[in-house]
Amino acid sequence: MAGSKQPIALQGLKRCLVLLGNVELAVACLLVFAMIAMVAGEVFYRYVLASSLFWVEEGAMIAFIWITFLGAAVAAKAGRHIRIETFSSRLKGPRARLIWAGSAHLIVLLIAILLAFYSYGYVAIQSRTLTVSLPFNVPRSWMFAWPLFFGMCSIAATQFYYLMDIVVQKRRAADAGTPLLEV
Repeated sequence: MAGSKQPIALQGLKRCLVLLGNVELAVACLLVFAMIAMVAGEVFYRYVLASSLFWVEEGAMIAFIWITFLGAAVAAKAGRHIRIETFSSRLKGPRARLIWAGSAHLIVLLIAILLAFYSYGYVAIQSRTLTVSLPFNVPRSWMFAWPLFFGMCSIAATQFYYLMDIVVQKRRAADAGTPLLEV
């Protein structure tokens, strides 16, 4: 059963998640380079030109927050989050390990949905204020609520795929949750 073909809906979800993961990874890499350029520019301005770019700290903080949540979403797709296998390695039989893996995916799915739901509630509140020092005003929701919302929605979709892969395919525990991305 492990070699059986996935249903079309699951294949489509997998393709979308792989594409989303590649976009998230590309955006996170661009933000890392932007953050490095901003900090390097600030160092140059401060120590060579004896001036300061007052917006760099806030810009780097926004980039760092987005990198964190995009990175968490990519790590979920690549199966790179920390996994403690002390308990699961002691389970007898592949069925018990499969149930344990499915339960873990379900718990992460529910937590991600809960965090996305609550973070979306803060968008309106945080949109009332703008950034202070950037060259252009940005609502604070783009610093805090939106990165959390997008990251948790992406993680929830990934966990949903892993869970459906286990449920629909009834895969062996060793095959369950094969990473979507190779990073």
